[in-house]
Amino acid sequence: MSAERVERRLAAILAADVAGYSRLMGLDEAGTLARLNALRRELIDPNVAEHKGRIVKTAGDGILIEVPSVVEAVACALGIGAMIALVDRALAFNPSYARGWFVSGFLRLWAGQAERAVEHAEMALRLSPRALARPTSWLVGAALFFGRHFEEAVPRLRVAIEDSPHFPTPYRFLAACYGHMGLLDEARAIIARLLAITPEVIPTYPLPFRDPQHRELYYSGLRLAMGEAE
Repeated sequence: MSAERVERRLAAILAADVAGYSRLMGLDEAGTLARLNALRRELIDPNVAEHKGRIVKTAGDGILIEVPSVVEAVACALGIGAMIALVDRALAFNPSYARGWFVSGFLRLWAGQAERAVEHAEMALRLSPRALARPTSWLVGAALFFGRHFEEAVPRLRVAIEDSPHFPTPYRFLAACYGHMGLLDEARAIIARLLAITPEVIPTYPLPFRDPQHRELYYSGLRLAMGEAE
Protein backbone atom coordinates (compact mmCIF):
# COMPACT_ATOMS: atom_id res chain seq x y z
CA MET A 1 0.00 0.00 0.00
CA SER A 2 1.66 3.22 -1.14
CA ALA A 3 1.80 6.19 1.21
CA GLU A 4 -0.02 9.28 0.03
CA ARG A 5 1.17 12.80 0.63
CA VAL A 6 -1.38 14.81 2.51
CA GLU A 7 -1.22 18.58 2.80
CA ARG A 8 -2.97 19.56 6.02
CA ARG A 9 -4.39 23.06 6.41
CA LEU A 10 -6.30 24.89 9.07
CA ALA A 11 -9.75 25.88 7.90
CA ALA A 12 -12.50 28.18 9.12
CA ILE A 13 -16.23 27.71 8.70
CA LEU A 14 -18.32 30.76 7.93
CA ALA A 15 -22.07 30.47 8.53
CA ALA A 16 -24.41 33.22 7.33
CA ASP A 17 -28.16 33.57 7.19
CA VAL A 18 -30.70 36.13 5.99
CA ALA A 19 -32.31 38.41 8.55
CA GLY A 20 -36.08 38.32 8.26
CA TYR A 21 -36.04 35.52 5.69
CA SER A 22 -39.48 34.11 6.57
CA ARG A 23 -41.08 37.56 6.52
CA LEU A 24 -39.48 38.44 3.18
CA MET A 25 -40.52 35.14 1.64
CA GLY A 26 -44.06 35.71 2.85
CA LEU A 27 -44.18 39.14 1.26
CA ASP A 28 -42.54 38.26 -2.05
CA GLU A 29 -41.21 34.73 -2.50
CA ALA A 30 -40.09 35.05 -6.12
CA GLY A 31 -38.48 38.46 -5.61
CA THR A 32 -36.67 37.33 -2.44
CA LEU A 33 -35.24 34.25 -4.16
CA ALA A 34 -34.18 36.35 -7.16
CA ARG A 35 -32.36 38.84 -4.90
CA LEU A 36 -30.63 36.04 -2.98
CA ASN A 37 -29.50 34.35 -6.18
CA ALA A 38 -28.17 37.65 -7.52
CA LEU A 39 -26.32 38.31 -4.25
CA ARG A 40 -24.70 34.92 -4.35
CA ARG A 41 -23.77 35.22 -8.04
CA GLU A 42 -22.37 38.77 -7.81
CA LEU A 43 -20.81 38.83 -4.32
CA ILE A 44 -20.56 35.50 -2.52
CA ASP A 45 -19.39 33.12 -5.26
CA PRO A 46 -16.55 35.38 -6.56
CA ASN A 47 -15.28 36.02 -3.02
CA VAL A 48 -15.42 32.33 -2.12
CA ALA A 49 -13.37 31.47 -5.22
CA GLU A 50 -10.89 34.27 -4.60
CA HIS A 51 -10.20 33.08 -1.05
CA LYS A 52 -9.78 29.41 -2.03
CA GLY A 53 -12.96 28.38 -0.27
CA ARG A 54 -15.90 26.19 -1.07
CA ILE A 55 -19.61 26.32 -0.33
CA VAL A 56 -20.34 23.32 1.87
CA LYS A 57 -24.11 23.65 2.14
CA THR A 58 -27.00 25.93 1.28
CA ALA A 59 -30.40 25.59 2.93
CA GLY A 60 -33.14 28.15 2.59
CA ASP A 61 -31.95 31.23 4.46
CA GLY A 62 -28.45 29.98 5.25
CA ILE A 63 -25.12 29.22 3.65
CA LEU A 64 -22.10 27.36 5.02
CA ILE A 65 -18.66 28.22 3.61
CA GLU A 66 -15.26 26.66 4.31
CA VAL A 67 -12.12 28.74 3.77
CA PRO A 68 -8.48 28.16 4.78
CA SER A 69 -8.29 30.69 7.63
CA VAL A 70 -10.36 32.89 9.89
CA VAL A 71 -9.04 36.07 8.28
CA GLU A 72 -9.91 34.80 4.83
CA ALA A 73 -13.36 33.79 6.08
CA VAL A 74 -14.14 37.37 7.06
CA ALA A 75 -12.50 38.82 3.95
CA CYS A 76 -14.54 36.36 1.89
CA ALA A 77 -17.78 37.58 3.46
CA LEU A 78 -17.07 41.31 3.47
CA GLY A 79 -14.56 41.90 0.68
CA ILE A 80 -10.96 42.90 1.30
CA GLY A 81 -11.63 46.65 1.23
CA ALA A 82 -14.24 46.41 3.97
CA MET A 83 -11.96 44.13 5.99
CA ILE A 84 -9.08 46.61 5.77
CA ALA A 85 -11.40 49.39 6.92
CA LEU A 86 -12.50 47.34 9.94
CA VAL A 87 -8.92 46.52 10.95
CA ASP A 88 -7.83 50.14 10.48
CA ARG A 89 -10.68 51.23 12.75
CA ALA A 90 -9.66 48.71 15.40
CA LEU A 91 -6.05 49.93 15.25
CA ALA A 92 -7.19 53.55 15.55
CA PHE A 93 -8.83 52.61 18.85
CA ASN A 94 -5.91 50.46 20.01
CA PRO A 95 -2.63 51.14 18.19
CA SER A 96 -0.84 48.68 20.50
CA TYR A 97 -2.89 45.74 19.20
CA ALA A 98 -0.12 43.53 17.79
CA ARG A 99 -2.42 40.94 16.27
CA GLY A 100 -4.33 43.70 14.50
CA TRP A 101 -1.15 44.97 12.84
CA PHE A 102 -0.32 41.40 11.82
CA VAL A 103 -3.74 40.84 10.24
CA SER A 104 -3.49 44.23 8.56
CA GLY A 105 -0.15 43.17 7.10
CA PHE A 106 -1.71 40.12 5.47
CA LEU A 107 -4.61 42.14 4.13
CA ARG A 108 -2.21 44.69 2.62
CA LEU A 109 -0.24 41.82 1.08
CA TRP A 110 -3.41 40.45 -0.56
CA ALA A 111 -4.47 43.94 -1.65
CA GLY A 112 -1.18 44.51 -3.48
CA GLN A 113 0.30 46.98 -0.98
CA ALA A 114 3.64 45.26 -0.44
CA GLU A 115 5.45 48.14 1.29
CA ARG A 116 2.62 48.73 3.77
CA ALA A 117 2.44 44.99 4.41
CA VAL A 118 6.09 45.05 5.53
CA GLU A 119 5.52 48.13 7.70
CA HIS A 120 2.48 46.66 9.44
CA ALA A 121 4.10 43.24 9.93
CA GLU A 122 7.19 44.79 11.47
CA MET A 123 5.00 46.90 13.76
CA ALA A 124 3.29 43.70 14.93
CA LEU A 125 6.67 42.10 15.53
CA ARG A 126 7.91 45.05 17.59
CA LEU A 127 4.79 44.94 19.75
CA SER A 128 4.79 41.17 20.25
CA PRO A 129 8.08 39.58 19.15
CA ARG A 130 7.63 36.29 20.98
CA ALA A 131 4.07 35.58 19.82
CA LEU A 132 4.39 36.72 16.21
CA ALA A 133 7.98 35.92 15.24
CA ARG A 134 7.13 32.71 13.38
CA PRO A 135 4.17 33.77 11.19
CA THR A 136 5.64 37.20 10.48
CA SER A 137 8.72 35.78 8.74
CA TRP A 138 6.93 34.52 5.66
CA LEU A 139 4.57 37.50 5.54
CA VAL A 140 7.50 39.92 5.38
CA GLY A 141 9.38 37.60 3.01
CA ALA A 142 6.42 37.45 0.63
CA ALA A 143 5.93 41.23 0.75
CA LEU A 144 9.63 41.83 0.05
CA PHE A 145 9.39 39.38 -2.84
CA PHE A 146 6.49 41.30 -4.37
CA GLY A 147 8.50 44.48 -3.93
CA ARG A 148 11.29 42.77 -5.92
CA HIS A 149 13.66 42.91 -2.96
CA PHE A 150 14.68 39.33 -3.56
CA GLU A 151 17.96 39.34 -1.61
CA GLU A 152 16.19 40.78 1.45
CA ALA A 153 13.35 38.29 1.12
CA VAL A 154 15.59 35.21 1.09
CA PRO A 155 16.69 35.21 4.78
CA ARG A 156 13.12 35.92 5.94
CA LEU A 157 11.78 33.00 3.93
CA ARG A 158 14.55 30.68 5.09
CA VAL A 159 13.61 31.48 8.70
CA ALA A 160 9.96 30.82 7.87
CA ILE A 161 10.88 27.38 6.50
CA GLU A 162 12.92 26.56 9.59
CA ASP A 163 10.04 27.61 11.83
CA SER A 164 7.34 25.72 9.86
CA PRO A 165 9.07 23.01 7.79
CA HIS A 166 5.78 21.41 6.68
CA PHE A 167 4.18 24.64 5.42
CA PRO A 168 4.67 24.73 1.61
CA THR A 169 4.09 28.43 0.86
CA PRO A 170 7.48 29.77 2.07
CA TYR A 171 9.23 27.13 -0.04
CA ARG A 172 7.38 28.38 -3.12
CA PHE A 173 8.26 32.02 -2.44
CA LEU A 174 11.90 31.14 -1.73
CA ALA A 175 12.18 29.07 -4.91
CA ALA A 176 10.61 31.93 -6.89
CA CYS A 177 13.12 34.35 -5.32
CA TYR A 178 16.04 32.20 -6.36
CA GLY A 179 14.52 31.81 -9.81
CA HIS A 180 14.37 35.56 -10.37
CA MET A 181 17.87 35.97 -8.92
CA GLY A 182 19.24 33.46 -11.43
CA LEU A 183 20.36 31.09 -8.66
CA LEU A 184 18.90 28.04 -10.36
CA ASP A 185 20.80 25.39 -8.38
CA GLU A 186 19.47 26.87 -5.14
CA ALA A 187 16.01 27.13 -6.68
CA ARG A 188 16.01 23.46 -7.71
CA ALA A 189 17.14 22.41 -4.23
CA ILE A 190 14.18 24.23 -2.68
CA ILE A 191 11.81 22.70 -5.24
CA ALA A 192 13.09 19.25 -4.24
CA ARG A 193 12.32 20.02 -0.60
CA LEU A 194 8.88 21.32 -1.57
CA LEU A 195 8.11 18.09 -3.46
CA ALA A 196 8.76 16.13 -0.27
CA ILE A 197 5.77 17.99 1.22
CA THR A 198 3.37 18.30 -1.71
CA PRO A 199 3.36 17.26 -5.36
CA GLU A 200 1.94 20.67 -6.30
CA VAL A 201 4.78 23.08 -7.08
CA ILE A 202 2.65 25.74 -8.79
CA PRO A 203 -0.63 26.16 -6.90
CA THR A 204 -3.74 25.26 -8.86
CA TYR A 205 -6.10 27.07 -6.48
CA PRO A 206 -6.89 30.79 -6.94
CA LEU A 207 -4.33 32.99 -5.18
CA PRO A 208 -5.58 35.70 -2.79
CA PHE A 209 -3.23 38.33 -4.25
CA ARG A 210 -5.22 41.05 -6.03
CA ASP A 211 -2.39 42.58 -8.08
CA PRO A 212 -2.03 40.64 -11.37
CA GLN A 213 1.62 41.70 -11.62
CA HIS A 214 2.28 40.13 -8.22
CA ARG A 215 0.64 36.89 -9.29
CA GLU A 216 2.65 36.78 -12.50
CA LEU A 217 5.90 37.53 -10.62
CA TYR A 218 5.15 34.58 -8.35
CA TYR A 219 4.22 32.18 -11.14
CA SER A 220 7.12 33.21 -13.38
CA GLY A 221 9.59 32.76 -10.50
CA LEU A 222 8.29 29.24 -9.89
CA ARG A 223 8.54 28.43 -13.59
CA LEU A 224 12.16 29.59 -13.60
CA ALA A 225 12.86 27.55 -10.48
CA MET A 226 11.47 24.48 -12.26
CA GLY A 227 13.76 25.09 -15.20
CA GLU A 228 11.11 26.32 -17.59
CA ALA A 229 12.22 29.01 -20.05
CA GLU A 230 10.45 32.35 -19.89
